Amino acid sequence: MQKIQAIANQFTANIDNQKQPHLQANQSKTSSVCLRTLSDKELETFMFKMFTIYRNKWTHDLPEEPREKKFYLEAIKAEWAEGLADLTEQSIARGLYKIKLYCEWPPSIAEFRRHALPSPEDIGLPDVNTAIKIMLDTILKLDCMHDEIALRRARCEPVDDAIMVNPWSIPMIKYVVDVIGITAIRQMSDKEIKKEFTAIYLDACKKEGLVKSNAQNS
Repeated sequence: MQKIQAIANQFTANIDNQKQPHLQANQSKTSSVCLRTLSDKELETFMFKMFTIYRNKWTHDLPEEPREKKFYLEAIKAEWAEGLADLTEQSIARGLYKIKLYCEWPPSIAEFRRHALPSPEDIGLPDVNTAIKIMLDTILKLDCMHDEIALRRARCEPVDDAIMVNPWSIPMIKYVVDVIGITAIRQMSDKEIKKEFTAIYLDACKKEGLVKSNAQNS
């Protein structure tokens, strides 16, 4: 418990000046994703917005000859349709908004996806350092709760329902803990915790920007 407390204190120092709200996630994480076919209207709207944002930068490499130009435009549309196929409408809108702010030149499909897929803050979750602090604090609460229960049972005292309350207030953080395992977390160094937690947490957040399979939606 002392090791967890020491690591928790270290992460506290990293976020003292941050004022991010700790909003709860609405769902258990992660889910499988599927590809969808963008409608002609969706694709045309996307292409028009890209042209509106970048004007001639979006089309400056296209050939002048009309038939050849049309061929290249159809090829570009096909590539983008494939590249956007697993993104939700909200993710595509997020990508368009962010590239307008941060990309002076038209992005590649891979770069667009990096902007489109959500960060924790985009979906109302705490940043990585704050999430790690919440996780470690919650593990400490669990330790104290288990100690209190064991002590009461040893004294043949009743165990209050209030003591056994679920301490995990953010399902996404609980998901990451379940993937890593509390026992494993207790044995990790602070660097190992940050590395493992960050990778799983950010990946799970990004998956919130992907289209869910029908099985997950039902």
